[in-house]
Amino acid sequence: ILGLIGHPLNHSASKTMMMHAMEDCGISGFYINFDTPSIENIDEVIRCYNIRGMNVTHPFKMDISAHLDSLDAAAEKTSSINTILNTDGKLIGYNTDIYGARYAIEKSGLTIDPGMKVLILGSGGVARSCIYTLSESNAEITVAGRNRRTVSDIKKDFGCSVTDSKDPKGYDLIINCTPLGLYADDIHPIDITQITEEQIIFDVTYGRQTPLSNTALEHRCRIISGLDMLVGQGARSFEIWTGKTPDLTSMRGSIV
Repeated sequence: ILGLIGHPLNHSASKTMMMHAMEDCGISGFYINFDTPSIENIDEVIRCYNIRGMNVTHPFKMDISAHLDSLDAAAEKTSSINTILNTDGKLIGYNTDIYGARYAIEKSGLTIDPGMKVLILGSGGVARSCIYTLSESNAEITVAGRNRRTVSDIKKDFGCSVTDSKDPKGYDLIINCTPLGLYADDIHPIDITQITEEQIIFDVTYGRQTPLSNTALEHRCRIISGLDMLVGQGARSFEIWTGKTPDLTSMRGSIV
């Protein structure tokens, strides 16, 4: 038994993708969506129902750690967990979003060169995961977000620059690490109408066109797929739970 916890989950493609991966690998099982506004007692639920593993999505990636026994190094550094492994009742938290971000960037053919100027939109768990991944290449990272506390925490933890400017010009790569586009009343931290053709846009939101992705298409920007990030992180989660490496192309094909 595997699952996904978050709220809301009506947009999530994880269940379809993971059920397909289990079938491909000859694993008998279920992947269940736990759409809930609370993670209270989630550790008891996982243990009592002998759930082998769970993915964690918005808004619980940073709060779920209080319910776990230990974290892997990436989860510890980023304070963001998107995968839980239940091994004999011991719950271990992992960050596989870093693999997803790396996979999506590599699949697009982009090389992150030292000094590349990157603007991160948002300051939650996905933002921290992308910063962790990009830091390996010594990119110059700036964060724009509306939550002053979490932006300040990122600056302290990763040494990033922060900005209140809504002007997106001057950045080589812009990564949207917020759920912008899922809600009608979203306010972007930048003026997306000012992006230019020379910029690369990576919107981690997948499964629908967002104002940012639509604007990027209109401006003929190079685009990195959020769907590829979903597949990359999901494949790594699947390996952690089952010990089997799924076919990433087949996983992606199941949700397109």
